[in-house]
This record gives sequence, structure tokens and C-alpha cells, in this order.
Amino acid sequence: MTALKQIAKKHTWILPPALQSSEEDPQPDTFVSYGPDYCMVRDCVADAMFGRNLKGLEIAFNDLEGHDRIFIILALYEVVTLNRILSKQRQFTCTPDPEMVLAIERCKVLPGKLKIMSKNLLLCNQDSLFVRMWASSPQSEILSAIVVHTAVAMNSGQRLPMLWPFITMLSDPASLMNTYLPTMPEDILPHVRQVLNSQAEPQGQFYECPNGHHYFVGDCGRPMQQATCPECHAPIGGQNHQSVVNNRTAQQSNGSSQCGYILPPPAKRSSEPVPERQLSPIACCLVRIMMHSVLLWACNTEISDDVVQLLRGRDAPTTVQFLLQHLGKDFETLQKAVRKSELECAILVHTVLKSILSNHYSGNLAINQLRSSFERSEWEKTFCDTYITPVLKNMGETVPKALEMIMNDDKKEYGRLMYIINEKLEIAPADLDTHAWAYHPNLSLESLSIALESQSLQGKYPILYKFLQNEHALRASQFIQDIYKLLSFLHSRYNHRVDHKEAASTTVASFLCQLPAHISGDVKMMLDCLNRAWELCKTLLKANSRLEIKDENLIPSFTPDVPLECIIPTTVGAGVCVTALLDFLVRAHNDFVIDCKTKLQEENSKVKCQLQKVHIQHVQRFHTLDYEAQLCSVISSHCEYSLVTGKSQNVQYDFFGIQKQLINQFINGKPIIIPDIPHVVYRKDVHSIQNFSKIKEQLRPQVKLPAQSQQEILGELTSIPQLKEALNTVETLMAFLTGGSSMSVEMNLSKYAESLKIKLCSKIQELCKLSHVLSLWETVSVSMARQHVIRKEEPFEGIQFQKNLTVHQTQRLKSVLRHFKLDQLVSRLYIFISIYIRNAEKHEQETTSIIQGMDIFRDTYDDDDDIPGFATHFPSDITLHHAVSAWKLIVEHQNTIEGFKLM
Repeated sequence: MTALKQIAKKHTWILPPALQSSEEDPQPDTFVSYGPDYCMVRDCVADAMFGRNLKGLEIAFNDLEGHDRIFIILALYEVVTLNRILSKQRQFTCTPDPEMVLAIERCKVLPGKLKIMSKNLLLCNQDSLFVRMWASSPQSEILSAIVVHTAVAMNSGQRLPMLWPFITMLSDPASLMNTYLPTMPEDILPHVRQVLNSQAEPQGQFYECPNGHHYFVGDCGRPMQQATCPECHAPIGGQNHQSVVNNRTAQQSNGSSQCGYILPPPAKRSSEPVPERQLSPIACCLVRIMMHSVLLWACNTEISDDVVQLLRGRDAPTTVQFLLQHLGKDFETLQKAVRKSELECAILVHTVLKSILSNHYSGNLAINQLRSSFERSEWEKTFCDTYITPVLKNMGETVPKALEMIMNDDKKEYGRLMYIINEKLEIAPADLDTHAWAYHPNLSLESLSIALESQSLQGKYPILYKFLQNEHALRASQFIQDIYKLLSFLHSRYNHRVDHKEAASTTVASFLCQLPAHISGDVKMMLDCLNRAWELCKTLLKANSRLEIKDENLIPSFTPDVPLECIIPTTVGAGVCVTALLDFLVRAHNDFVIDCKTKLQEENSKVKCQLQKVHIQHVQRFHTLDYEAQLCSVISSHCEYSLVTGKSQNVQYDFFGIQKQLINQFINGKPIIIPDIPHVVYRKDVHSIQNFSKIKEQLRPQVKLPAQSQQEILGELTSIPQLKEALNTVETLMAFLTGGSSMSVEMNLSKYAESLKIKLCSKIQELCKLSHVLSLWETVSVSMARQHVIRKEEPFEGIQFQKNLTVHQTQRLKSVLRHFKLDQLVSRLYIFISIYIRNAEKHEQETTSIIQGMDIFRDTYDDDDDIPGFATHFPSDITLHHAVSAWKLIVEHQNTIEGFKLM
């Protein structure tokens, strides 16, 4: 009410003149939802304060049992503290009645911590936390009650593991510096540093702008150009290796900056509801409200300096203001998430706190003081499932019931404004200038989902329920087209053309600067779509990805200062996130469309839903579920509002109509998307011993394709494009295999390819199993390389430091080829060059003979396919940097003998 009146002072049209009184309206007592037992304690406190009936107060106190004893604290706040704060005389210098203090001291049911809280509320003075709150926040009447209730709930004597983070914030907040606090976002900087420092020769340097925002300078790490900070627009960078004024080198971090309290300043926080890991937007808001409430209470005690330390040295005078602004932001975000009034949102918070006091977690969750991000994620999920989810399911009943109790509280004389807003007082239209400000709840997907679940109608409306359960992923699927275009562009630009080290030391901002203006704008738009999809799905991705995603790869967002490798699609490393995201979105779209078809056919066998298929490169926006701009109107057109006075908050959803409209308007006609996700292979990482060894280890044993099978497969691949397509397909499968888990080697390769929506040629489908995958790659790649030799093209891409054979070496090599089986020699040398010499340094190539290198390779790769007579007959003076030249000579000799023809 106070907030509305403050606004009306500047905008007089908001309130009719009759309601623009300067008198303070009594504030609603949100604690009356506890029922008549609380009201009885509150009445006794009021009688003791105003009527000096201390005997009745002590009797009432000592009759309380269990969690009802918290009624004492809540009543003291409501009757004593608020009356002192709202008193016109503001007589803060007067001391409370000593008899009331003694009554608290003699109270047997209050544990020590609750007695201390009671005294704090009785001794409310000019410097009190609540005085400062009421002086600085228009929502103080709501927020101060939440702070008290939260502190009471966490200090009630329950030493439950699920409440450990909040209890510690009230007792020893400084000890949480190295704890992964609930709802904190993942910090990007340690992840970026870890990636950069993992390089053989780390390059570049992090700097801080004058306001502490980080940016990265590549190459030598010293700035050569000036720019502006994307966060605060302060000057950054520099000229001629000299930083601009007030820029400094960023402090080194070992990753601990992820721990403790790392929320940005309130002004930098968005009020848009977003999930965090496994927490829904509503649950995230509620947990943050509780966290900031207990920290605010701690500021009112002797451990306020510890709170400052947890907040990373923020000046003590601004700590309360800092936390209060965060609490206000949390409450604003909660209002947006549930689309309810301030009072109803407050009731929701109080209901969750009542749930914490009455429900004791009895599970087996092992809490080790939240020392890892995994423990935090598990705690968040369990806390939400135990205390928050049950409340949200019944919110449609509990919140209106509590609001009714507040309105009917006969001990409080509320102002007319509150009754009118909540439609508890009928006023003729002629008596008011406008009814525009009368409260009506907004509609949202969250409220629709809560209503559906609270009425247990999931089975009756399965398509609507599945849509609501997967809404974040389905909303993000509208960006499939843009993300695919971005990844395809990066693939065409960087595949086989960039080293991993170069991609890791270049930022996205530098990459954008290199692009022509007409291309840069499109790429920025695609990056924006990528970020929007990432914000919606990043908390879902790790648990639902078919690729292995490590914690260090899960960055908060793809900002301009992240390394370029984070947006280059790969199947391992930093770029796995964008690949996995697109794969996840396509699967979410396909699964939902197929599920809808199945459900519709189950309901009506006469319905024939023929699903079309569209390759991902042809996907347009109308192929995906692009509903964001229209869904709210669909929901609002299928709702019934109660217009009975005092019942406007009751909304009846037409679930059948919403589901039908959802199917007809947004689902029907949507195709299955055929995924073909591009992934970049870095120049020196095309093949590696590690990747090949991993496949051999996971798919043991690998066996050689029979000669007849090889001939049949190559007989089907009769052109260079067909060979190239087959090789790309096999290498794509191998890339997925290196990032996956062990599988049966007897599985048909076609079945595995089908699971990835990858098409194989008919002979490979017919003849190959997972046990043949390395032999298949060898067969196709050697045949392709031999074609390159015939065409006088380079058979190996990216091999450095190579030299031609001397005349003497050429003659010697030709003279010994009669001792070898040429097919075996060509194949083994090809593998040796592709996955060993490709990654060998210059010094090793110049000094190591091929004979020595083959011995090392055989031991490292666990290769038991030895070439008979190789060590005896192969020229010992031919070193690794002659390998490509030697291989081409052997192939030319083999092609001459066998009559190998040009395709």
C-alpha cells in the first residue's frame, strides 16, 4: 500500500482523491495465515504492551509447543516493532517495558537464539535494521516481514541438513567463502583461464576495466587498440602496448571465485525470471529471497562484519542497502514469474517458510558443506522437491485462503485502499474516477502449469502437460535455424583451417572484427539467438546431452570476451556445448512432434498424422514451434474470470481448449528435422593416437574387414564425391564414439548411425559393425588418398615439416619394395602418418627414422599388426620428415603394378 501511495504522489490519476490520504494505513498482518493460535498470541502481546496484562502473556507463551513457539517472535514484530517504526512521534529513545523483557527471559519454550531475536525486536532503535529498511524501500512492509519470518524459520532450533546453508549464514557467514552457495551463477573466468592455461604455450592476458569487468588481450597479451567495455562503456585496451588509465592486469584465480557470493550488483541483475541449473525460475527466486533475508538479519547482529567478508569486502555502511536492493530484485522477479500481486507473492514466500517449519526432510542426501558444484546442484534439487514444489502445486488453494484470512482479520483495521484493491469493498463506479488500478492477476505459463498439476489433470491433457514440462527447450527450438547457420558458417571457415591453440587465444570480439561489415551483422544476430537458446537450456543440457559435457565447458553465456573455441562446434572440449545444444534442440523438437502424433492416434485411431521430414539445412522458422508472441493470447482466450467481488484472483482455465488450440495452431504440420550437425576438426587434431586408442579401448576388439567386404564397399563408392562423403560420415561417427561410452562391438554400424540420424551407403550398412569402424576408416581413407596421388594432389592435409626424398633415398626405397606386401605397407604407413607424424614436432621429424617411429607408434597405439621384414629392409636413413614423400612413392609403385585407375 505504501508503495502505491508513493507512486500516486507523482501520478495523481492512479488513486482517486478520496484515497490520497496522508494518513498511514495499517499494514496487513501476513502471519495470520498460521491461524487462530497465532492470533491469540498476537492479542496477548498487544494486551501486554497496551494493557499491561503481562500475566496473560506469560501463560500464553508457556502453553506453546513445537514450532508454534515462533508465534512469539512474529507477534513481537507485528505488535511492538511495527508500532514503534510507524509511530508518528518516532520515540526511539524510549526503552521497552522491562517487564516484557523479563517475560521473554522467563519464557521456557524459547531456545537461546529465539530469545536473542525477541530482544532485538523489542529494542528497536534509530539504527535498527527495520528502521533502515522502511526508510529506503517502498516494499518495506512486505520485505521486513519476510526477513523476520525467514530468520525465525532458520533459527527455530531445527538442525536439518537441508537448512545448513541458511543456518550458517546466520551464525558464521564468513565460513561460506569457499562454499558453492545456492542459486549462484557459474563464474566464467576460471573456466576460461583453465582452457587457456591448458595450452602448450599459453598466450594472451586478462585485464580489468576501471569497474572491475574482465576482458582479454590475445597474442603477446599487451594492448594495441582501444575500445569500450561492453558492460559499463569505460575505456579499455590501449595503444602501443600501453594500457589506458585505470586499467590493470586481472588477478590470477585458481577457480575459487566460483565459490561464495558472486551475484553481480543489483543494478546489473535482470529481473527476468530464468532457471538456474535444476531450479525453476520460481524456485530460484524463492531460494534467493530466503538467502538475502537471512543475510540481512545477520547484518543486525554482532556478526555483521562476517557478512561484509562474505560479500567480498563491500563497505559495511552499504551492506544493508546492497542486500535490500537484491531482495527487492528477487521479489520483483518472483512477481514476474508467478504473475501475482505483491501481497500474494508475499503469502507464497510465507507459505514456503511454513513448509520448512512443518516438513522435516528424511532423505539420504549427503551434504559435505556444498564443496562442489555437483553437491550444490543436488542440494538445490532436493530442497526444491521437499519444500517448494509441494507448495507451488497447491498455490491455487493456499494463497487465496491465506488472503481471505488476512482480509477477515478482525484485530486489524486496514485502510479502505487495501480492501478496494483486493475487491473486499464494493464501491459504485460513480464514486471513483477509475477502476484501472484494481488488481487482476496476470496469466503465465507458470500459473497454467501449476493449475494443471494442482488439479491432477496431466493424464487427461498429456500434450499440454508435455508441452509445459518441456517449454524452455521448445521455446529455444525456434532458434534451430539461426544456430545451424552460425555453426555451418564457422565450419566452412575453420574446419581443418585453424589450430586449437589459435582458436583458444582469439576472442569472439576479435573474430567479429575480422569479418566484413555485411557479414558481421548477420553473425551477431545469430550469436544473439545462440545466447537466447543457451540461457533457456544450459541448465538442462548436461543431463540430457548425448555428448560428454564437462563442468568447465558450461559457461554462463557466449559473450564477446569468451574464447572463439567456445562457439566453434566440436564433439569434445570447449566447443562441445554449441554442438550439444543444437543436437538437444533438434531432439526436443522431434521428440515432442512424434509424441504428439502418438497421443493423437491413441485418442482417435482414425486420425492419420503423416509426418514430413526436413533436412536441418532447409529448416525455416515456420518449421519449428515459434509460439512465443502468440501463446499468451491463446491462453487468455481460453480462461474464465470470476467477477464476484473478492474473487477476481480465481482463474478457471479451459485446458481442453488450450490443448486443442496448441495442437491446431502450433503443432500440426511441424516436420521431423533431420539432423546433420557440422563439427569442426582442428588442423592438428584431425586424428590423434588418443582418439584412436579410445575407440580401440571402448570397442574392443577391432577387427579387419575381410578383403571381399572392402572390395564391395569400394565398388559402391565410384567417385571422389562419394568417397569424400563416406569418409566424412565415418569420421563423424568416430568423433561421436570418442565422446561416448562403451557399447557392444556386435552392434551394426547402421544402427548406431541411425541413432545419430546419419546416413550410410548400403554396403557399409550391410557389412559393417562397430568392431569394423577403424578398418572401415582405413579402407576408405587410403582409397581416397591413392586417388589424390593419381591426381597429383596432396594426400595429407596439415602435415608440417615434410621434405622430399633424395635421389639416393628414392632409389634405395624402390629397390626394397619387393620385400613387402604393398597393401599392408601402404595402409600401415598411412595410419602412422595420419595419427602419429601429423602431431610430431619438427625436431622429432628431423632426427627420428621411420623405423624408430614405427616402433614407438606400435607401443603407444598398441598396434600388433607388424609389417614383416620392415626393420630389416626399410631404409634406415629415411626419417619422419620424408614420410609423406616415401608414402607417395610406394603408392605410385603400387598403382603401376595393380593398374589402379583414376575415378
